[in-house]
Amino acid sequence: MAKATGSKKRKTAKTGRDPRPHGRGWHFLGNLLLLLGIWVTGVLFIQLGGPKRYAGLAEGQRAPATVVASVDFECENLGATELLRQQAGDRVVPVFTIQTGPLQTAIRSLGKLADRAVAVRDMVAASDLPDRPAAEEPPAAEDGNEDGDAD
Repeated sequence: MAKATGSKKRKTAKTGRDPRPHGRGWHFLGNLLLLLGIWVTGVLFIQLGGPKRYAGLAEGQRAPATVVASVDFECENLGATELLRQQAGDRVVPVFTIQTGPLQTAIRSLGKLADRAVAVRDMVAASDLPDRPAAEEPPAAEDGNEDGDAD
């Protein structure tokens, strides 16, 4: 009886299973497409969602577009409102700042000047010294003790 050799599947010798798992490439592609879809959705929500803000405007500057309040309101007394606004602004304590940039530059310059002074002093001290031989041996003790210990 002859065996049917029409099967084209690969099988390992030890386990008898196919070494390549089925559909692994499709799972990777599906996960990649899901991640890309979530990213695109997030970008669209951030860029297109929400009302436009006109935060960069200064007082007296004209807005590039008509700004409409989302809530209806009624202004009863413009003069009193402006007076209260001015009084509230006058009550705010002014903020003073100290610019330390020039101070830091001066400290750095003084540090460099001190380093240069030390380098010049060392250079002058080295040039003033006469040539001496290497460290001399200390004189031997007269009592016969070579260690120099006085007992």
